[in-house]
Amino acid sequence: MKNISKDAFLKLPIVIPPLPEQKNIAAILSTWDAAIQALQELIAAKEQQQKGLMQRLLTGEVRFGEFVKEDGKKDTALGKIPKDWTLLKADEIFESVSIKNNKDEPLLAVTQENGVIPRDMLEGRVMMPSGDTNSYKLAVPGNFVISLRSFQGGIEYSEYRGIVSPAYTVINHKIPIVKSFFRHFFKSTEFIGRLSIAVIGIRDGKQISFKDFSAMKFRFPSLEEQERITTVLNEGEEEISVLNQKLDTLKTQKKGLMQRLLTGEVRTI
Repeated sequence: MKNISKDAFLKLPIVIPPLPEQKNIAAILSTWDAAIQALQELIAAKEQQQKGLMQRLLTGEVRFGEFVKEDGKKDTALGKIPKDWTLLKADEIFESVSIKNNKDEPLLAVTQENGVIPRDMLEGRVMMPSGDTNSYKLAVPGNFVISLRSFQGGIEYSEYRGIVSPAYTVINHKIPIVKSFFRHFFKSTEFIGRLSIAVIGIRDGKQISFKDFSAMKFRFPSLEEQERITTVLNEGEEEISVLNQKLDTLKTQKKGLMQRLLTGEVRTI
């Protein structure tokens, strides 16, 4: 983008409405600003509430009574966990999968905000591989992907089929699990903190291997309790998503209103 000089800027014609109309326009736009700010604050509060709920449900601090088979806690390597939960190593639950030579499959991007998605869904300029993609790894719906930045944003879940960079580690469950339970767990503050410590010596763009991940230990409730926890967390996630959609709508409406008010297309007096 080229810079505009001060002289050129000062010569730009500007349409100025009468002062009373300027005040009316400012008041109208301030009302929209207030609505946007209030919704942003509500979203921030809901996100904090969701994080706290995740922490309590995923650690067993809060239980659903119908799933409690034995009262009390037991001591483990992760501290106290419910007596009727199991503690499993990552490699008892997951395995690394590395299926290559799938050059006709669509390219996937691994993002911290939206998980594993087709690259053509990314906004803006997307870097495409310069050579062949035979070394790229196949990911299918239900797989998780460990990226170079998982120690910052967690492990991502794929709802799409395609190929990802060979620098990533694709994992799949080898025992029955509720996938969405681990989708939430792998994005939790506690897990990200523990993963960050586990890979502290291999950061700066280096690959996080399955070996680095495999020794981690996870709390493992019954499948029925995993399902119930997932349902509650999904409801909170959906509520936040709806609020964000409303926020986007408000911002779009304000932008259109500004265009009409500031050009005189719509008058206030």
